[in-house]
Amino acid sequence: MDGTFQALGANQHDGAKILDVAQFSYNLQRSEATGKSPFELATGQQPLTPHTLAISFDSTRCPGAAKMANSWAEQSDLAKSFLEKARRKMKKWVDPKKRHLEFNVGDMVLIKLIPQQFKVFRGKHKGLVRKYEGPYPVVAKVGKVSYRLDLPSTLKIHPVFHVSMLRPYQEDEEDPSRGNHIEHLLW
Repeated sequence: MDGTFQALGANQHDGAKILDVAQFSYNLQRSEATGKSPFELATGQQPLTPHTLAISFDSTRCPGAAKMANSWAEQSDLAKSFLEKARRKMKKWVDPKKRHLEFNVGDMVLIKLIPQQFKVFRGKHKGLVRKYEGPYPVVAKVGKVSYRLDLPSTLKIHPVFHVSMLRPYQEDEEDPSRGNHIEHLLW
């Protein structure tokens, strides 16, 4: 929603007026991941909106209601265009940073470390420890972008990782004992 109001540009003074409409429009947008909107996920259907009712509404019977429905439709269209602009802007910045990696069963990979999971980080500055630990063999691909790794049972973390948390392993001549790392990482 932050990007929506940044996109208002010269009309920023109208931001408070369309906050409800922007939030409502946001909840009507279908996600690329699920193919459904938050409304559809919560209720199983898209709600009726003043915009959809205005299409079949007889404006001669109640001009005030027609005016409100048309105003809502204009604000809804404006909010949708701002949401789309914000989505495109975010996509422009995120896509170049994405790494498109695929691993095969048996490939050796490194795991991006999360400091809270390993005792080796306690009392040490994050700049003095490895960012990635491993290598671990890939056991299976889970879904489109996740992989199950063969982790030792003593390493009490979930064995499925998103591809963004993995790096291909290349043997390190400076640290040939890199594979003998498990015991000092345990809780």
